[in-house]
Amino acid sequence: AYDIGPGTVTLIKKKLRDSKTIILNGTAGRYEEDVFCRGTNQIIDLVFANKDESKIILGLHGVAAVQKRLGQESLPGKTYLSTMEETGLKFLAGEELTALNYLDDLPTEKHLKPKARVEAKINLNAANIEELGKFLNIKRNIIKSIKDYKEDIGEFDRVSQLFSVPGFTLKEYSHIQGNVVALPSPLEVAEGQFAIVADILKLPPSLKKKLLTPERMETLRLSEGKIIAYRVHHNTARGPAKGGFREHPEVTLDEVRALAIWMTWKCALAGIPYGGSKGGIIANPENFLERKDALVVREYSRELKNRNIIGAHLDIPAPDVNTNAKKMAWFIDEYLKASIEKEDSSDWLTDDTKLINKIINDFQPLNKQSSFPVETPYLDKCMTILQKHPEIKCQGLAVVTGKPDNKGGSLGRAESTGLGVFVALRKAAKYKNINLKGATAAIQGFGNVGRPPAKFLHDAGVKVVAITDAKGGIYNPNGLDIEAVFNYVNTAGAGSIKGFHGAREITNEGLFALDVDILILAALENAIDRNAYKVKARIIAEGANGPITPWGDKILKRKGVFIAPDIGTNLGGVFVSYLEWVQNLKNERWDLKKINDMLEDNISMVFNDILRISQERKIDMRTAANIIAVGRVAIAELSKEIVNMMIISSSPPFAKGGRGDYMTEETLNTLRGYLIYLCDDLMKRIPLDYWTLVVLISNLEMVLNTSKIIGGDIGVIVKDIYTEAIRLFASFVKAKPENGDLLTATSALPESARKQL
Repeated sequence: AYDIGPGTVTLIKKKLRDSKTIILNGTAGRYEEDVFCRGTNQIIDLVFANKDESKIILGLHGVAAVQKRLGQESLPGKTYLSTMEETGLKFLAGEELTALNYLDDLPTEKHLKPKARVEAKINLNAANIEELGKFLNIKRNIIKSIKDYKEDIGEFDRVSQLFSVPGFTLKEYSHIQGNVVALPSPLEVAEGQFAIVADILKLPPSLKKKLLTPERMETLRLSEGKIIAYRVHHNTARGPAKGGFREHPEVTLDEVRALAIWMTWKCALAGIPYGGSKGGIIANPENFLERKDALVVREYSRELKNRNIIGAHLDIPAPDVNTNAKKMAWFIDEYLKASIEKEDSSDWLTDDTKLINKIINDFQPLNKQSSFPVETPYLDKCMTILQKHPEIKCQGLAVVTGKPDNKGGSLGRAESTGLGVFVALRKAAKYKNINLKGATAAIQGFGNVGRPPAKFLHDAGVKVVAITDAKGGIYNPNGLDIEAVFNYVNTAGAGSIKGFHGAREITNEGLFALDVDILILAALENAIDRNAYKVKARIIAEGANGPITPWGDKILKRKGVFIAPDIGTNLGGVFVSYLEWVQNLKNERWDLKKINDMLEDNISMVFNDILRISQERKIDMRTAANIIAVGRVAIAELSKEIVNMMIISSSPPFAKGGRGDYMTEETLNTLRGYLIYLCDDLMKRIPLDYWTLVVLISNLEMVLNTSKIIGGDIGVIVKDIYTEAIRLFASFVKAKPENGDLLTATSALPESARKQL
């Protein structure tokens, strides 16, 4: 409460009467620069008025308020402080005990009994175990009768006395923090984000289901059934599926599903002609010899090919956690080998059939040679052939991206994600009126994503004061010597910053609390949750996927922190993967400047689109980005559904003056509703990219070319949407007539549409 009246004071006094232990949590109210509201101070005074009770103060602000209020006074006896909020409460009562914040959070019957090891660890005395039992009984009653919640919780005196915890320290709390905080799963986060956007866009129920349901999920058994792997196609309405695959012992199917969903949105936001996919192998490659790891990756590749899951125009994998360019080379080498063994020449494109036969024959000696799994003879042979015959194109080379740049990979791919993060940061700083020269920054994560922005920020005059990685962290308030840091990591540090002498040590939590202008999150997901209260940065750039939980998002939003969301900030990797794919399909090799210029142009355009929607709708950047992404996929999916309804499902096709004797009135109304929604809602409110327009125009032309629409309102709406789509595409051509990717998109349009341009 910002302020409390005499009635509340009286009630609190009554509740505190005869208490043995008081737990104070969540009462800090407004908190700005260590200034606490009058209501908070009144409550603290009441709590400490009685010297006899044990007091447990939970929560960052509650602890800070107590420390501020007591000043130089030492803490009274039997007083325990923890900044971990309800985490401490959960531990005291057993890991499965849930705070009574929301009815949906109530634990099930089997979770209510505190675990014996917890009971022993905190040494609850018998009297307070009895009190705890009473409290748990109340919760059991709540579970039995949710509708009578107020009556059951009723007289709060019954739960005002819980436990006394002699000797329980902050150090003990720190040991159990990671084990008791229940973070949302990636799939829960993905579905939650989608639900918000679906409501904003007012997506029809059938379209909601379509956009959240994966198109294909495959479970594979590798290494004689000892290793499980997955591949998920989420949505391919805008193009072939695209997404990396990871090797990690904690990979789950739900996690892979979530990552595939995010890839769909990311590709749509980036404006590239892909849908979303993801893969995972449940294994820890650190436990493998390189030969064993190569065999696992190769078996994964071959099995995916045999099941017709991957292909240059079907699904294009890429590196992810614990996978890299070397492993992509193993992957594509096995793919090419499998094709050659079957004498499958479909990946090779040329009009010279004799040359195709010669190429297949040239590969045959490799089938008889023994080679080590870490070698890539088929890929090497492919590169030699393409160099010798530049007129030939090998689609097989485009089956995977992120390859070594001398084996079909693209220049700039390794640092592309990090460069994209820097470009987005530069745009964000300009928007927030932060001059990079003299600004301060901290970076969590110093791998492929964290290193490039560290260098670029340093070159731009930013003082990078702190960096952490998986092994440790370094901090220098005067700014780190970035060149020295890089030299150390590449030599004595063996890939890590731990042990760097030009700074003192810092933890991730310490880094988050630094008063800096810019914070880059380039490590793992869920880095910032309820610790968001500590964050003082003005701008956060999400280089990692999902580094901020929904709860952390809410806190940071209230604090006014500007967040450049992951979906629009770290898409540099998938964008340059797309450029690699195009180069492979065309058998071309582009220089680094061209690639980086295209990347910078793309990230800038995406940032501008997100910012515009954010300002127009008065919403945060993440929601704005998701609106654009989901909206684009919805347009593609809905146009596909319209084709299905008007051509495929109606037999014979839609006919007779737009009325359709072969459709029920209900189906006609549904179709009409879809078309109006597509025209009046999605197309007018979502900034479209030219690849989404290619899909829309192509689908609508399929309908128009059936020659079955003679008139009627439905036919008119279809033609109006088609005309508007052509106009929008023409505006791109007018603005960027020399854009190479736009020219490729133009060539993908139906011939009649190109003529209209």
